[in-house]
Amino acid sequence: MATDKRWRNKGRQQGPSFVRLPHFVLRSPQWVALSGTAIKLLLELAGQYNGRNNGDLSATYTDMKARGWASKDTLHRALRELEAGAWIVRTRQGGRHIGCNLYALTWEPVDSCDGKHQHPVSGRATHAWKNAIGAPDSGQRKPENRTARPLEVRNPDCETVRLRPAA
Repeated sequence: MATDKRWRNKGRQQGPSFVRLPHFVLRSPQWVALSGTAIKLLLELAGQYNGRNNGDLSATYTDMKARGWASKDTLHRALRELEAGAWIVRTRQGGRHIGCNLYALTWEPVDSCDGKHQHPVSGRATHAWKNAIGAPDSGQRKPENRTARPLEVRNPDCETVRLRPAA
């Protein structure tokens, strides 16, 4: 009866990994405006994200060539489009002795990644891609207005019936 239950205690599930792409991202006009190559690259970067490494995502040509990217120019154009639309943010500028450029998805909070980048670590996602063009909200509830008075409806017998606000 010595079964290993550690994975349950740590909040992990057994099974395949997946890409977390919220519906409010998919339903936004900014997503619709992206080119096909930019969406493909964004999904490649999201596929590298494991929940703890946002800010340590890379898109080098040697890695992407193995994933079907045939042209450096197409890759760089897609990277420029994603950065210009604020879908990704560059967390480290690559160089000769530093390594490759590193990126973070803006709909997820940036992680520390063991000091691989100097970008500020945030506990909340910036959602910089929204930039107020009318993207749907993220589905979070707005706080209730506690100063509002309850509705009063009078019935024909002139007695007042108070209605509670919906929970």
